[in-house]
Amino acid sequence: VASCLDKDHEGRPTAAELVERAAAHGPSAAAQWPRDITERLAERAAFAAREPVPPPSEPDAAVPPPPSASAPVVTGGRPEKRERRRRTKVLAL
Repeated sequence: VASCLDKDHEGRPTAAELVERAAAHGPSAAAQWPRDITERLAERAAFAAREPVPPPSEPDAAVPPPPSASAPVVTGGRPEKRERRRRTKVLAL
């Protein structure tokens, strides 16, 4: 650890040197993580190693999509202004 904290960056080990030093110690006999964590890490590593699935192809452009029951779509121009409700102000004396 002391060599990693050297103030002179030339004196610090490279990533490759750190890997070599760790390999020289050999694999650890004891589990470093609790079993639940190890399983979760293995699941995530397997997920990350999977090949990405291409997105489904686009539907045929000749068939128009069915109309939806959503709000009407306004195209172009400015959106209509909402009508403001007038309020009567009352002054009590």
